Amino acid sequence: MTTQLEIERALDGLLGPGTDELPDRVLDAAMAAIATTPQRRSFVPTRRFSLMSTGWKLVAATLAALVVVVAGVALVGRPSGPNVGGASPSPSTPAASGAASASASVGPSASASRSPSQLASIAPSSSAAPGSAFAPGPVAAGTWHTPIFRPTVVLTMPDGWTRTREDRELFGLRLGKADLAFTHTAPSLALDVVHRTNQADPDDPTPVTLGAYTGFQTALTVPGRATMYFDEGSRAYDTSVGDSLKTWVVDVDGRPLSIYLSGPTADVQAALPAAEAILATLGMP
Repeated sequence: MTTQLEIERALDGLLGPGTDELPDRVLDAAMAAIATTPQRRSFVPTRRFSLMSTGWKLVAATLAALVVVVAGVALVGRPSGPNVGGASPSPSTPAASGAASASASVGPSASASRSPSQLASIAPSSSAAPGSAFAPGPVAAGTWHTPIFRPTVVLTMPDGWTRTREDRELFGLRLGKADLAFTHTAPSLALDVVHRTNQADPDDPTPVTLGAYTGFQTALTVPGRATMYFDEGSRAYDTSVGDSLKTWVVDVDGRPLSIYLSGPTADVQAALPAAEAILATLGMP
């Protein structure tokens, strides 16, 4: 049996003077361990407490509701009518065919963007044009006109061609892999401007007559990879390495019309006589 005296002696050994002090070697070892042990960060976010009492919260909510009601009454009570501050802005028009032309582009920079009303006023409505309106797909022999592209182009077509694309900035036909495109690339009929539609041509453009319209043409060349023209959505159309290119620019009632024949060399050479025959029928309503 443990006596009261033995318990007192054990407590004196634990709680007596000097028992709460450790030897220096133990303290040095503990400090070294603390300095080299990585500390784990707590992932518990710091809690934040609002200092606003419940009563003040109710007051703030009531004031916010009153502000919403007053604003709603003011809007409903405003009289309807035209915008006194000015007309609403019109939708932006896509860039013109050569507006984004880079320095390496075959075609020159075009004039500023045109609104739909300006584009539509360039030529009379194609509804009065002779022949049938071009539609996507194969084109039968006969007289056809462009229903969208302006100025309205009227052509007498042989069999074998396909209408590939048309918008207000680009009208395209294809024979095999050769593309015949009508665009607004050249802003004028100046020789240097016409030459920029086919910069691979080492000579100056030569005079040409297409139907009732006069202008200039470049020689058939192999320009390498370069941008030729853009459609209404500003998508660029480029030549591929090894492609051939021939261009024409004619004056249509004071406005230049740019025409491109491009594609693999063999296809362009095969399509050139047919393309020249088609362009010889070029007319406008």
